[in-house]
Amino acid sequence: MEINKRKISLVWPVILIGLGIVFLLDNLGVVSWNVGLMLYRMWPLILVAFGLDILFGRRSGTAGVVSLVLIIAVFVGGVWLFNTYGENFSNELAIHQIDQAANEAADAKLEIDFEVGELVVGSLSSEGILAQGSIELPESQEFINEFQLDGDTANLRLASENLLNFPDWLGGSIFDSHSIDWEINLTENLPIDLEINTGVGFSVIDLENLSLTGLDIDTGVGETMVYLPSSGDFHATISGGVGEINIYIPEGTAILIRVSTGIGSVSVRGDFDQSGDVYVSESYSSDRDYIELIVSGGVGSINIRETDR
Repeated sequence: MEINKRKISLVWPVILIGLGIVFLLDNLGVVSWNVGLMLYRMWPLILVAFGLDILFGRRSGTAGVVSLVLIIAVFVGGVWLFNTYGENFSNELAIHQIDQAANEAADAKLEIDFEVGELVVGSLSSEGILAQGSIELPESQEFINEFQLDGDTANLRLASENLLNFPDWLGGSIFDSHSIDWEINLTENLPIDLEINTGVGFSVIDLENLSLTGLDIDTGVGETMVYLPSSGDFHATISGGVGEINIYIPEGTAILIRVSTGIGSVSVRGDFDQSGDVYVSESYSSDRDYIELIVSGGVGSINIRETDR
């Protein structure tokens, strides 16, 4: 009778041996970083190790050896990264103020590249001001505020960039107890071609009072709420990542909507005529100004609602 022997997992022995070595080095004063902080930052590597063990380690003897080598390499690489950059990690947030003048521009092209946290985009009516707001960032990230006047067009890019070359999860920005908030208000007094790239988190993009000439929103992971203006003659694209997209359209807006789904669902509610994946409002006419909205889904749900807000 053949007896099936259960393969022994290599993950826990490697983790225990690795922890023993790390604590020994800490006690001997060989390393200067906080061991507890390292364990907190590097917990995703445990998931990687279990995945490698399931994929390779419980098969043949050769595959087990390969799995063991890969698991050790993953942990050694993680410790090296932390030892290299660990002293520079900080949970402190720096607040950057935005107060950009329009400089007598006739129109604007704006780009917002947002990574992690909560993003709120709104409007402001102050004359001569292109954008105002505040940006919170970890001290390990640099705030990018690039402004250029190209003829009558004001070009503004707001973004962030890691000062250190390490993955976001190792820096802990996603898993820290505090949230990272971006609040940006854009002028109502200039036509704007707007591009927004969201990262991980929650975003509220209120464009109801803006005068848009173009719109491109690329969502990342999380929930995104978009409030469109009630009028305009422009092309808009909203692309889904992983999560939920909620799009609110004021009643009476002349709009044509094309929807393509990924892995998820689409729900459209309002006074629209539907033909396949195309929805048009009652006030839509190809002979008049209208908004053309292209919505493409990723993984998650797309909800489009007509609202009297």
